[in-house]
Amino acid sequence: MNSESISRVNVDVTEGRCALNGVLDFNTTRAALESLSPVIKKQAKVEIDLGSISSANSAGLALLIECQALAHMHQHQVQFSNIPDGLLQLADVCEVKGLI
Repeated sequence: MNSESISRVNVDVTEGRCALNGVLDFNTTRAALESLSPVIKKQAKVEIDLGSISSANSAGLALLIECQALAHMHQHQVQFSNIPDGLLQLADVCEVKGLI
């Protein structure tokens, strides 16, 4: 079984809050962004909870930065909660921790 067939992310949306669970990688971030974009465009403030992310790579980091850019474009706010340590370390190494 290859990683593409087992990589998945689910986005559960409630009023002003999105909870992601699963894997954030090159196979899943596009679908996650497609689910998150309408919420970010509609809601003035959105919390994105990453507490149930089991694995993430640089594509996951790019997703967080894209969410912030989208919110900024619409003069909205995105706040991330429960960011996995590995993703925070990656953001620190890439010197983009301030963007998330």
